[in-house]
Amino acid sequence: IMSTKFTLVALLLVCLTINSSRAVETELITGEIHGKVVDGTSSEPIPYASVALMQAEDQSLVTGVISDESGEYILSKVPAGTYKLKVTFMGYKPATIEDISISRTNRTVEVKPTALEAEITELDEVSVTQERLKGEEKIDRTVFTINDDIRKASTSGIDMLKHIPSVTVDFQDNVTLEGQSNIQFYVDGVLRNKDFVAQLDPQLIDKVELITNPGVKYDADISAVINIVLKKVKRSGVNGSVLVPITHPDRAILNPRANIEYGNQKMRIYAGDRLHYERFRGSEKLYTELDDSFVDPFNYKKTGSGFNSWQFNYMNYGIDLFLGENTSLNLLGEWRSQKGVSDDYHTIHSTFQNDVLTDYHESYQDNLTTDNNHFHSVYFKHTIREGSEISAELNYYTQTGRKENNYTDVYFSPEDTGLELLRTDRFDNTQNLRSTLEFKSDYSFMIKNVKNETGIRLSQRWMSNDFSNTAPDAQSEVLYDNFKYDENWNAAYYNLTGKVKNISWQVGVRGELSAISIQDTLDIDFMTLLPQVSLSRNFEKDQSVKFSFRRQLHKPAIQDLNPFVTWLDSLHVRYGNPELKPALENRMELTYSKNFEANYIAPKIYFRYTQNGIQDLSTITPEGITIISRANIGREMEYGAGISSAIQLFKIWRLSTNLTVFNREVSSNQDLSLDEDDQKVSYRFDASSIVKLPKDFTLITMVYYGSPNINYQREFSRDLLGFVGFEKQFGEKMKLSAFYVPFIKDFTYVQVITRAPGYYENWSGHVSVQHLFSVEFTYNFSYGGKVKKIDRSVEYDQGSGGGRF
Repeated sequence: IMSTKFTLVALLLVCLTINSSRAVETELITGEIHGKVVDGTSSEPIPYASVALMQAEDQSLVTGVISDESGEYILSKVPAGTYKLKVTFMGYKPATIEDISISRTNRTVEVKPTALEAEITELDEVSVTQERLKGEEKIDRTVFTINDDIRKASTSGIDMLKHIPSVTVDFQDNVTLEGQSNIQFYVDGVLRNKDFVAQLDPQLIDKVELITNPGVKYDADISAVINIVLKKVKRSGVNGSVLVPITHPDRAILNPRANIEYGNQKMRIYAGDRLHYERFRGSEKLYTELDDSFVDPFNYKKTGSGFNSWQFNYMNYGIDLFLGENTSLNLLGEWRSQKGVSDDYHTIHSTFQNDVLTDYHESYQDNLTTDNNHFHSVYFKHTIREGSEISAELNYYTQTGRKENNYTDVYFSPEDTGLELLRTDRFDNTQNLRSTLEFKSDYSFMIKNVKNETGIRLSQRWMSNDFSNTAPDAQSEVLYDNFKYDENWNAAYYNLTGKVKNISWQVGVRGELSAISIQDTLDIDFMTLLPQVSLSRNFEKDQSVKFSFRRQLHKPAIQDLNPFVTWLDSLHVRYGNPELKPALENRMELTYSKNFEANYIAPKIYFRYTQNGIQDLSTITPEGITIISRANIGREMEYGAGISSAIQLFKIWRLSTNLTVFNREVSSNQDLSLDEDDQKVSYRFDASSIVKLPKDFTLITMVYYGSPNINYQREFSRDLLGFVGFEKQFGEKMKLSAFYVPFIKDFTYVQVITRAPGYYENWSGHVSVQHLFSVEFTYNFSYGGKVKKIDRSVEYDQGSGGGRF
């Protein structure tokens, strides 16, 4: 009996020990849950989303985590058991993932990407999407995710940029970013141009990336980059759109466009065309004064007016070939034409000495400027493995241009301005031919967690400029000049990007080597190393701080080097300077950004210092002739502070603003300007407002203004510009939009005041915009499913596009 009892006790102890060890083992089992949060429409990652882990039985909270910048998250040391995940983010419907189990045989759980859908509520017949225009600071750029409010308020990619903080787009499609107009446009990271962006359907745009201090991957002589990121949803079959505008006949702004594409899984064929047309009555006013420090002091007045029109046509066409899952080939062509016309431009000239009229004459002018540009390209791209890619591109670009100026000057007696004394005629003809052959290649790869990027640019440029001047008077003499310009331009860069804990970093260097030959007699060679450094630190509650430094190169434009003499009027001459050298600018920026609720705010401070700057220089001869040339003059320093914001004032009203206050100091030879040191505090401001109204109406208001600012010898200003507009959506495919410029009749697009010792000049250019309006009807069509796309580069010397003002 004792033996039996002992045996039962021993068995009981063994069972308790086994059960206890199993219980301990169960308690010690832990695992990890990996996942990613994405947008349900665009499939783009959603950073900083809340992920809560709850018990499956009672839904009690176990732990939680926030997704990182890539939308990814990891829940570590999760005890064995069955759970559910709840994912939430402001402006989206919550999502729940059921039946997540951690066990001894299933310690790592990979959750499929969780797609969050935008939350939509109804408010007095107005569909309000609770999305914010979120601004996210990356290591080298600020990323704005576009919401439906902006898409519905826009008819094109350029139109959409009007609603992005820090970006200004006037009614002539002139684009600036924080006051910088020297911008390169990219689409999905590949160089395009402004006209290509203007063809984009806003419904296909997911994000806009602003780069205010571009890194070494970008051309050294640009000041800013705007990259448009398209949605990942691709289309097949036949797709396209048509836009038809209506406007005032004498105050015209027209942007008709059409594009079409056909694609499948192996190829894509596409073509598009966009026309930008303007016609305004323009005018100018000039007043020049020389004091008694000159032998013959005088006052000179000039007033002129006439109709000006500009026409820009852009066509692109091409084919994408998908040679495999990781390889693609593209053939691309572009044609750009530009035409500018001045009709019966009438100018009155008056010269006074001691308040006595000494010269009076009138000028009649007809001008015609035309340019035709052709671009052909072959592009190859191959993905070696994830994070490793190589591309190569061969481009050939040609431009032919012509400029014709017909002048008639009629001189009258100063004592009797009705008595004609002399009539002279002059005809100027300029012929341009420009060609560029370019090869470029880029390669990116990963070494551990550091991204390496390198690339080369090899380019050869040729230009020939022929100028003739005919004066069909008694002498009938003909003057003829020829300007030749050749450049061999090469560049290479290396860039590293990585992350250490919460600090992202980027370091790169770019080298440029250029050999220029002018007139086969003057050779200019220069080599420059351009470093770049960026640091970024993210904090909790959607906050970040970013610092960047860059050295930028400003190369003289070809027209700045052209020494041809052009008489602007009887007392003003302009010519280029073939001995110009590049200018170097050091740029530093420090930015703080914060997203809170449905709002975004980003203050910034910056500093720019330029040596050997290229600017206009006015000198005056003893006879009173003003000679305007380009020169490397002195130093320029600019520093200031700005703030950008996107504020949701009410559920149906969103306001985006940018305000920058800066001080600019220019110093050089005191004999060439009134003061040894010129400085001025200035500011610029822009704002756009979107109000959602019932029945799918959207009200849009925009305003831009910049106070007077300076460079060497000169002060610049322009009038405040504002306009109102509306959008009306008709289903999925049709949209009606319009804008109107109220209150403004005579718009001063630029005023330039020049001061030098004993010299003062005030010139202003104006256009009549009274009752300026435009109405546009857009129709989008699509028949098909999904298709791949190749994003192509369009990189060559491009015209300004848009307006001349």
